[in-house]
Amino acid sequence: MYLSPMGKPKGVTVVDVLAGHEVIGFIPFSAAVRPPALSANGQLLFQHVDGLNGFEVADVEQRTRVARVKHSSNIGWFAPIKRLGNLTLKGFKRCHGLALRPDQAEIWSTCANNLTIHNVRDPSYPETHRIGLTGKGYWLTFSPDSRYAFVALSNRNQVAVVDTKSKDIVQHLDAGKAPKRNLVLTYPSR
Repeated sequence: MYLSPMGKPKGVTVVDVLAGHEVIGFIPFSAAVRPPALSANGQLLFQHVDGLNGFEVADVEQRTRVARVKHSSNIGWFAPIKRLGNLTLKGFKRCHGLALRPDQAEIWSTCANNLTIHNVRDPSYPETHRIGLTGKGYWLTFSPDSRYAFVALSNRNQVAVVDTKSKDIVQHLDAGKAPKRNLVLTYPSR
Protein backbone atom coordinates (compact mmCIF):
# COMPACT_ATOMS: atom_id res chain seq x y z
CA MET A 1 0.00 0.00 0.00
CA TYR A 2 1.28 3.47 -0.86
CA LEU A 3 0.17 6.28 1.44
CA SER A 4 0.39 9.67 -0.22
CA PRO A 5 -0.75 12.22 2.41
CA MET A 6 -0.95 15.94 1.78
CA GLY A 7 1.56 18.08 3.65
CA LYS A 8 4.37 16.58 5.67
CA PRO A 9 6.36 14.35 5.36
CA LYS A 10 6.69 15.31 1.64
CA GLY A 11 6.70 11.75 0.45
CA VAL A 12 4.97 8.42 0.17
CA THR A 13 4.99 5.80 2.91
CA VAL A 14 5.15 2.18 1.72
CA VAL A 15 3.22 -0.35 3.83
CA ASP A 16 3.19 -4.16 3.61
CA VAL A 17 -0.47 -5.03 4.11
CA LEU A 18 0.15 -8.78 4.41
CA ALA A 19 2.76 -8.28 7.14
CA GLY A 20 0.36 -6.64 9.58
CA HIS A 21 0.48 -3.22 7.92
CA GLU A 22 4.17 -2.83 8.65
CA VAL A 23 5.86 0.29 7.26
CA ILE A 24 8.60 -0.98 4.97
CA GLY A 25 9.79 2.15 3.23
CA PHE A 26 9.49 5.80 2.34
CA ILE A 27 9.80 7.51 -1.04
CA PRO A 28 10.81 11.19 -0.70
CA PHE A 29 9.56 13.88 -3.07
CA SER A 30 10.50 17.55 -3.43
CA ALA A 31 7.33 18.97 -1.87
CA ALA A 32 4.02 17.97 -0.32
CA VAL A 33 2.42 15.25 -2.42
CA ARG A 34 -0.92 15.35 -4.18
CA PRO A 35 -2.55 12.69 -6.43
CA PRO A 36 -0.28 9.74 -7.36
CA ALA A 37 -0.34 7.11 -10.11
CA LEU A 38 1.32 3.70 -9.88
CA SER A 39 2.47 1.69 -12.91
CA ALA A 40 0.74 -1.68 -13.35
CA ASN A 41 3.98 -3.55 -12.66
CA GLY A 42 4.53 -1.56 -9.45
CA GLN A 43 7.95 -0.28 -10.54
CA LEU A 44 7.21 3.42 -11.03
CA LEU A 45 5.28 5.88 -8.90
CA PHE A 46 4.21 9.12 -10.59
CA GLN A 47 3.43 11.92 -8.17
CA HIS A 48 2.03 15.45 -8.34
CA VAL A 49 3.73 17.74 -5.82
CA ASP A 50 2.86 21.20 -4.60
CA GLY A 51 4.27 24.05 -6.65
CA LEU A 52 5.15 22.00 -9.75
CA ASN A 53 3.36 22.36 -13.07
CA GLY A 54 4.17 18.76 -13.87
CA PHE A 55 4.96 15.62 -11.88
CA GLU A 56 7.80 13.64 -10.37
CA VAL A 57 8.65 9.98 -10.94
CA ALA A 58 10.11 7.54 -8.42
CA ASP A 59 11.64 4.09 -8.71
CA VAL A 60 9.58 2.16 -6.14
CA GLU A 61 12.17 -0.55 -5.42
CA GLN A 62 15.06 1.92 -5.01
CA ARG A 63 12.82 4.39 -3.10
CA THR A 64 14.31 7.28 -5.05
CA ARG A 65 13.03 10.01 -7.30
CA VAL A 66 14.30 9.46 -10.84
CA ALA A 67 12.66 12.27 -12.82
CA ARG A 68 11.04 15.68 -12.53
CA VAL A 69 8.81 16.43 -15.51
CA LYS A 70 7.55 19.93 -16.27
CA HIS A 71 4.61 20.67 -18.54
CA SER A 72 5.07 23.19 -21.35
CA SER A 73 1.81 24.99 -20.52
CA ASN A 74 1.63 28.07 -18.34
CA ILE A 75 -0.83 27.90 -15.45
CA GLY A 76 -0.03 31.28 -13.91
CA TRP A 77 2.50 32.88 -11.63
CA PHE A 78 4.13 30.75 -8.95
CA ALA A 79 2.76 31.59 -5.50
CA PRO A 80 5.80 31.64 -3.19
CA ILE A 81 3.73 32.41 -0.09
CA LYS A 82 1.78 29.16 -0.08
CA ARG A 83 4.06 27.17 -2.39
CA LEU A 84 1.05 25.09 -3.40
CA GLY A 85 0.63 26.20 -6.96
CA ASN A 86 0.11 29.21 -9.15
CA LEU A 87 -2.01 32.36 -9.08
CA THR A 88 -3.89 33.78 -12.06
CA LEU A 89 -6.35 36.57 -12.58
CA LYS A 90 -9.01 33.85 -12.27
CA GLY A 91 -7.71 32.47 -8.97
CA PHE A 92 -5.48 29.70 -7.67
CA LYS A 93 -4.33 26.91 -10.05
CA ARG A 94 -2.37 23.71 -9.48
CA CYS A 95 -1.87 20.18 -10.71
CA HIS A 96 -4.36 17.85 -9.09
CA GLY A 97 -5.17 14.85 -11.28
CA LEU A 98 -2.78 12.16 -12.44
CA ALA A 99 -3.44 8.75 -14.01
CA LEU A 100 -1.76 6.15 -16.19
CA ARG A 101 -3.77 4.80 -19.07
CA PRO A 102 -4.62 1.15 -18.32
CA ASP A 103 -2.55 0.08 -21.34
CA GLN A 104 0.43 1.83 -19.67
CA ALA A 105 1.27 3.86 -22.79
CA GLU A 106 0.72 7.36 -21.40
CA ILE A 107 0.50 9.36 -18.19
CA TRP A 108 -2.22 12.04 -18.16
CA SER A 109 -1.96 15.07 -15.89
CA THR A 110 -4.56 17.73 -15.14
CA CYS A 111 -3.21 21.12 -14.17
CA ALA A 112 -5.72 23.97 -14.02
CA ASN A 113 -7.45 24.13 -17.41
CA ASN A 114 -4.89 21.91 -19.13
CA LEU A 115 -4.74 18.17 -19.65
CA THR A 116 -1.17 17.22 -20.53
CA ILE A 117 -0.18 13.81 -21.88
CA HIS A 118 3.29 12.24 -21.68
CA ASN A 119 4.78 9.08 -23.18
CA VAL A 120 5.82 6.69 -20.39
CA ARG A 121 7.72 4.30 -22.64
CA ASP A 122 10.49 6.89 -23.01
CA PRO A 123 12.33 7.51 -19.70
CA SER A 124 12.48 11.25 -20.43
CA TYR A 125 8.64 11.27 -20.39
CA PRO A 126 8.20 13.60 -23.38
CA GLU A 127 5.03 15.63 -23.62
CA THR A 128 3.02 14.43 -26.62
CA HIS A 129 -0.28 16.32 -26.36
CA ARG A 130 -1.98 19.12 -24.50
CA ILE A 131 -5.75 19.51 -24.39
CA GLY A 132 -7.45 22.68 -23.25
CA LEU A 133 -10.23 21.92 -20.78
CA THR A 134 -13.45 23.92 -20.54
CA GLY A 135 -13.11 24.12 -16.77
CA LYS A 136 -10.72 23.55 -13.88
CA GLY A 137 -9.47 19.98 -14.22
CA TYR A 138 -9.26 17.76 -11.18
CA TRP A 139 -8.92 13.99 -10.81
CA LEU A 140 -9.20 11.76 -13.84
CA THR A 141 -9.68 8.10 -14.62
CA PHE A 142 -9.99 5.82 -17.65
CA SER A 143 -12.32 3.21 -19.03
CA PRO A 144 -10.71 -0.24 -18.53
CA ASP A 145 -10.07 -0.58 -22.28
CA SER A 146 -8.13 2.75 -22.33
CA ARG A 147 -10.57 4.15 -24.90
CA TYR A 148 -11.86 7.08 -22.83
CA ALA A 149 -10.56 9.35 -20.11
CA PHE A 150 -12.93 11.02 -17.65
CA VAL A 151 -11.78 14.35 -16.22
CA ALA A 152 -13.62 16.05 -13.34
CA LEU A 153 -14.28 19.73 -14.06
CA SER A 154 -15.00 20.87 -10.53
CA ASN A 155 -16.00 24.46 -11.33
CA ARG A 156 -18.35 23.42 -14.17
CA ASN A 157 -20.21 20.60 -12.37
CA GLN A 158 -19.25 18.29 -15.23
CA VAL A 159 -16.96 15.49 -16.30
CA ALA A 160 -15.19 15.80 -19.66
CA VAL A 161 -15.04 12.60 -21.71
CA VAL A 162 -11.88 12.43 -23.82
CA ASP A 163 -11.24 9.98 -26.67
CA THR A 164 -7.72 8.74 -25.90
CA LYS A 165 -6.84 8.08 -29.55
CA SER A 166 -7.98 11.33 -31.13
CA LYS A 167 -7.27 13.36 -27.96
CA ASP A 168 -10.58 15.18 -28.46
CA ILE A 169 -13.17 15.99 -25.83
CA VAL A 170 -16.18 14.09 -27.17
CA GLN A 171 -18.74 14.87 -24.49
CA HIS A 172 -19.42 16.69 -21.23
CA LEU A 173 -21.49 14.85 -18.61
CA ASP A 174 -23.41 16.66 -15.90
CA ALA A 175 -22.03 15.41 -12.59
CA GLY A 176 -23.62 17.32 -9.73
CA LYS A 177 -22.00 19.94 -7.56
CA ALA A 178 -18.22 20.34 -7.85
CA PRO A 179 -17.10 16.84 -8.92
CA LYS A 180 -13.54 16.17 -7.86
CA ARG A 181 -12.73 12.47 -7.57
CA ASN A 182 -13.65 10.04 -10.34
CA LEU A 183 -13.80 6.27 -10.27
CA VAL A 184 -14.66 3.73 -12.95
CA LEU A 185 -16.17 0.49 -11.70
CA THR A 186 -16.14 -2.69 -13.74
CA TYR A 187 -18.15 -5.82 -13.18
CA PRO A 188 -17.11 -9.29 -14.28
CA SER A 189 -19.06 -10.60 -17.24
CA ARG A 190 -21.37 -13.51 -16.52
